Amino acid sequence: MTERFSRNSDGQLIVEITVEDPVAFTESWTARRVFDSVNWRLEENVCVENDLFEEFSAYEREVLEYEGQDQAIF
Repeated sequence: MTERFSRNSDGQLIVEITVEDPVAFTESWTARRVFDSVNWRLEENVCVENDLFEEFSAYEREVLEYEGQDQAIF
């Protein structure tokens, strides 16, 4: 299997996967997916069952106060 990741001139992410397995398939095949660029802010998400959740929540509140936000955007 070959994976190729690239960006085009529009800033889109292009992912191409080529599978070559003569035992499983009679011929190789390729899948291609294009992802648009977005202007999102990535936020860390911590599972509630995580033992460090309370510590993370305190840290998150400090970050939000520093950034002048009332709540996180998820």
